[in-house]
Amino acid sequence: MFALDHPAAVCSFGREVAMMVQRIAVSRLFVAVLLAAAVGTGHAQAQQSEDLQVWREFIAWLQAGEIETERIRPLNDAWMDTFVGHLQNIAANVDWTEMEADPEFFRVGEKLHVITELSYDGSPVTLCFSFLIEDGEWFYHHLEAIQIRLDRTGEPPVSDFPDLPDETKNWMRNERFVSNQIWLYKQLAEEKGWERALWWFLDGPGYAVNARTWVPFVEPARDYILFFCWDQAKLWGDEVTLERLDDTVAVVRIRSHVLELWERTAHLRTWLSREEYIGFWEGIWRSRAEASGWDVEITYVGTTAVFRFTRPE
Repeated sequence: MFALDHPAAVCSFGREVAMMVQRIAVSRLFVAVLLAAAVGTGHAQAQQSEDLQVWREFIAWLQAGEIETERIRPLNDAWMDTFVGHLQNIAANVDWTEMEADPEFFRVGEKLHVITELSYDGSPVTLCFSFLIEDGEWFYHHLEAIQIRLDRTGEPPVSDFPDLPDETKNWMRNERFVSNQIWLYKQLAEEKGWERALWWFLDGPGYAVNARTWVPFVEPARDYILFFCWDQAKLWGDEVTLERLDDTVAVVRIRSHVLELWERTAHLRTWLSREEYIGFWEGIWRSRAEASGWDVEITYVGTTAVFRFTRPE
C-alpha cells in the first residue's frame, strides 16, 4: 500500500471522494425526479378524477330533463335558445351507454373539453363538449362536431398537418363562405334595404361566362345546367343528381349544404329567418339561371332543393 502522503495515493483517494460525491448527487437527482414524477402523476390523476366528475354531473343533469339556462354560458348569448334545443334533442335521443363510455379530457385554461363518440342518424359522430370551470362549478359552453387535431402537429419545421375527411372540409368551406355572405348581406340590408342589398350578390352574368368558357363542349344553355351541377358537386361538395336535361327542360336535385347550414348552425338562425335566408339564395340562383336563358322554380324537401329549369322552345 501507498502511504497517504504518496502522490499516487493522494490522487487515488481524490478520485474516490469525487466519485462518491458524484454518486450522492446522482442519487439525490434520481430521488428528486421520482418525487416530481409521483407528484405529477398524482396531480394528473386528481385532475382526471375532477374532469370525470364534471362529465358525470353533466350527464345526470341531461338525464333529469330540466335544461336550466343558468348552467349554460354560450360563446354568444344570442345562441342560448339554439343551445337549449340542441341539449333537449340530445337528451331525448342519446344512447346513455355511449355517453357513459370513457371520453378524452383536455384542460385548456378555464375550459374543459370532452371528446366522445355518439351515434347520430345511425352513424358514429365524434363530438366535443366544452365547459367553463369557475370556482369549482361547471357551465355548459359549446358543442362542436369538428375537431382539428393540431395538437398532434409535429415539431417545426413541418409541412404536413393533421387532416380531416373531405366531407368535413366541404362543410367547413361552405360554413365560412355562407357566413361571410349572410353577414355582409345583413349589414347592407340594414343600411340600404333588402332589395338593394341583394343586388350586390347577383352574379348571373359572370356565372354564365364561366359556364360558356369552361364548358365549351356542349350547346349553349345546356352548358349552364351541366356547369351548375359540377360547381355544386365538385367545388362545394353537395350531393347532386341531374334528373333530366334536354333543350327546354332540366331538373336538378341537390342535397344542399346551404340549406343544412341554416338548420344546424346557431349563428345563422339568429341573423335571418328561414324565409329571408332562402330568399337570399333564391335571388342568386335565379340571377344565374336567367343570365343563361333559363327560368327556374325551386321546391324544398327538408334540406334538399329541387330545381326545375325551363326555357322557350
